[in-house]
Parts: sequence; structure tokens; C-alpha cells
Amino acid sequence: MDKLQTYYRRATRHNSTVEEMKEAILASLHHCFSTDATPRHDFCPSGRDSWCFFKSAHATGEPPGPHASRMKTQLDHALLHEHLQPIYNRLSDNELLSRCLRHATQNANESLRCVIWSKCSKTKFASSKKVRFSMLLAIAEYNHCPEGSLHLKEL
Repeated sequence: MDKLQTYYRRATRHNSTVEEMKEAILASLHHCFSTDATPRHDFCPSGRDSWCFFKSAHATGEPPGPHASRMKTQLDHALLHEHLQPIYNRLSDNELLSRCLRHATQNANESLRCVIWSKCSKTKFASSKKVRFSMLLAIAEYNHCPEGSLHLKEL
């Protein structure tokens, strides 16, 4: 379960669109169900730099090798598919994944800090006036969505 959670977290953090996230999530599940008799690498990324040994081998023209020795997390399809597939269908729902696009943390303060520092760099000097203004913009966006900063003009 820990490995599946790690794969899910990577899929949501390392992709920038809902479609990419969904494909990466489904790739992680199907890849784990794959065997020599029934390879399930349809969703896995192609190319020689792919994390999927099967697709990487095909890109280089080499035989992929046995799944048993190459797979890190191999799951029994007959035993687990009917239980995991509905969970993964819910976890790869477009509405849920669209909320993951911001890559926000569950900690509201940490998420707000991220919005503030996206407005005002931590690595370059900024005047206190710019930092205060960045905080106002970030708070307005955080509380009222990106259009919230438009209401600052009225103040």
C-alpha cells in the first residue's frame, strides 16, 4: 500500500494537467498488475527514458526481460483488481485531480506561504513595501480566488 501511495503522489505532483495525472495514476496501477503472460503497459510513458522497464526496452529494441525480476511492486490481478480498480477510478476523477493542480498542501498556513512567495521571491531582496503588497495579494487570492486581488483596487 505504501508503494501505491508513493506512485499516486508522484503522479499528482509531477504532472501539470488533469489528463497527465490521470494517465500516470492508471499507468502505476496497470504496471503493477503486469506479468509476462499479460503485460499491461498501455498507460506507461514511452521512450528510452521511461520509468517503465518494458517501454524503455521496446524503445531501445532490446527484450524487456522477465517481469518477476524487473518489477518492484507486482500485484496479483485476479485477487486485487476488483477491489483496487473502483478506488483508482475515484482517485482519478477529473474533479478531484483538478483540485490537485495547485499542488497545495493540506496545511493551510503552508499553502498560503507558498502563494506569498510566488508573488515575492525569497532569493532576491525586496523592500518591506513589496513584501506587504505581496502578502495582501496572496491573502486576497487565497481567500477569494485569483479574482479576489481585483477587489484591492476598490480599497
